[in-house]
Amino acid sequence: MTQWRLAALTTSVLAILAACLPMGALFGSTRIVPVVATALLVGTGIALLGWWRRWPALWLILVGIAAFLVVAPPLAAPEALAGILPTFDAYGIVVPAIWQSWRDILTIAPPVGVGSGVLVAPLLLVLVGSAISGSVVLRVHRAELAGIVPVAIAAWTILFGPAKPWEPVLHAVLVMSLVVALVSIVRQARRRRAAPRTLSTLWRRTVASLTVAAAAIACGVVGGAVSLGDRVVLRSEPVALDTSDLASPLSAFRASHAPERRDETVVVATGMRSGDRLVVAVLDAYDGVVAGIGDAAFVRMPAVPPAGEDVLGVTVQDLDGTWVPHVGTPENVGFVGARAPQLQATLHVDADTGDLLATAGLEEGDAYEVAFARDAPVEDLAALTPAGAPRLDVVPPADAVTWLSGWTEDASTPGERLAGLVAGLASDGYLSHGTEGEPASRAGHSLARVAELFDGVMVGDGEQYAVTAALLAEQLGFPARIVVGYVPDVVDGAPTSVVAGDLDAWIEVSTQEAGWVTVPVTPDARPIPEEEATAPRPSTQPQPPAGPVLPEGGQDRGEQPADPVQPPAQDMEDRTLATVLGILALTLGGMLLLASPVLGILGAKLVRRRRRRLAPSSADRVDGAWREFVDAAVDRGRRGQAGATRLEYARDDGETGFARTIDAAMFGRAAPDDAAVDAAWAQGADLVAGLDRDRSRIERVRARLSLRSLLRR
Repeated sequence: MTQWRLAALTTSVLAILAACLPMGALFGSTRIVPVVATALLVGTGIALLGWWRRWPALWLILVGIAAFLVVAPPLAAPEALAGILPTFDAYGIVVPAIWQSWRDILTIAPPVGVGSGVLVAPLLLVLVGSAISGSVVLRVHRAELAGIVPVAIAAWTILFGPAKPWEPVLHAVLVMSLVVALVSIVRQARRRRAAPRTLSTLWRRTVASLTVAAAAIACGVVGGAVSLGDRVVLRSEPVALDTSDLASPLSAFRASHAPERRDETVVVATGMRSGDRLVVAVLDAYDGVVAGIGDAAFVRMPAVPPAGEDVLGVTVQDLDGTWVPHVGTPENVGFVGARAPQLQATLHVDADTGDLLATAGLEEGDAYEVAFARDAPVEDLAALTPAGAPRLDVVPPADAVTWLSGWTEDASTPGERLAGLVAGLASDGYLSHGTEGEPASRAGHSLARVAELFDGVMVGDGEQYAVTAALLAEQLGFPARIVVGYVPDVVDGAPTSVVAGDLDAWIEVSTQEAGWVTVPVTPDARPIPEEEATAPRPSTQPQPPAGPVLPEGGQDRGEQPADPVQPPAQDMEDRTLATVLGILALTLGGMLLLASPVLGILGAKLVRRRRRRLAPSSADRVDGAWREFVDAAVDRGRRGQAGATRLEYARDDGETGFARTIDAAMFGRAAPDDAAVDAAWAQGADLVAGLDRDRSRIERVRARLSLRSLLRR
């Protein structure tokens, strides 16, 4: 290896390394460092080995595939290893990630983490790129073409990265400096070989080096500093999860309190403190019938191992569905167990509400950890002021507004009115789930059920009180949303068994002082008086005005919204067919991706043959038959024709006769006719078949996939 090729190879490796620097911010984990380093070393090693052994492209591809299968499991799926050995589970993560990881990187909110095989994409990119770059430097005459690889990798980090770039000026300067240096090394080496005495002076080398450095820095600074507005990246339009057919967890509220269900353990949690609530879902939409999620944008959540002071551990006992219970504001989620990769790959989060969804569905035996930020409790509701615009856009029943007027008639600020609302529900409301042995309490949370709550004795449970409190809080000016979750008895430092009967509902209101604030609204359990012995209004209720007069700051939404339109039911057979077709498409796509180098080589040779066979003149078509034979011989290990004549290149009688036939057709008085062209091509095909006669099947395949005849041109 000459000195200039060694210098060019070193510069190309450094340029690829510089192009990979923003990957740290993209993946948000130091695990990207060994991935890039290993891929760079392996790819460069393959290039060096191929140069030393003079391997054709097919061997480089096969060795690259083998190397990928060896290094990918410990780098991209270490959690699925058996000690240090890869397992079928590891390859079950790595192999599909060959084509899935590119999409996953774009659909997961950055930083994308390191789970679900997303590290396969940078591993492939750097391994293949370094192998190509090293091979070009060591084996191609125009070695400066290797500079395309780091530029392409840098472009990938921009297109697949976040909209806010990582040190764009520094990144551009490093990559451009090294690429320009690579080009300069190759070009100066070529000129020195042509005229060594005129280009070897210290003055010329110094000027050239300074010029290269100045050009690189100028290109980098200009490219990184020019303001073109928000830069366009592929994730600019995030792919949100379709939640149109997602059932509201509030609709199944009453089923959890059935006698046969309420004492069953749904999950066992660790890391909870006294006063913590296990949130299932935050519902910020209500159509007068069902409370659900509104304009939520559920996007893929990065797989980052949970760490920190507040980490919640959950083991699923008897809980199914797609909602993932959590505490506070979730930051990172990590699943454990046999279904961990499947659940992690389908984990989505809504940044606004903090709701977590695992579309694969939770089952008994699943477990996960959640790193979260615990919300600070607010003791004095009267000190709060509303922030933002109301969301529910539904007018509560007139009787509810009348009661609200009575509860808040002595209040003067929005916070005091909110405190009056909560105190009124606690004093005048009674808790009943309507199960056996309890007073009648109809399930549901429609406007009709809310109106029924204010007709006589106020009897209901969290399902009705949460919706009622949210509607009335928005009448006071506080944007509100409904929260469904579990309120278990927690002993600090001990595992918490959460039973189905712990399910409750409450509200959150938006405030200027503390953001979204949790407000419990379900009354405590106490004896419920007989309706006949109770006045139409409780004795503690002050006489309200004759009409539904709203307190200052109240909201008037106008007319009732139209009935909600239910999404059409999907046929199960269509879903099954779509799933099967999707699997087939992914399988075929992966096979085509793996076979693309082979298909590219065969396609290039087919195009070359077709161009020669259909040349404009008959003389060119005859000459094309000879060129096709020479290329076939080169692919089988023979040197090129270079400056030799056809007769000089021929080795045996058959090849000599073919050379004479071509010369006679090329230099005869008359142009060869179509019969002569066909005869020349047929004779060339017979000679190529003779070259393969003593070769094994593998050697024949290698010859057809060899790049020697393509690269020599």
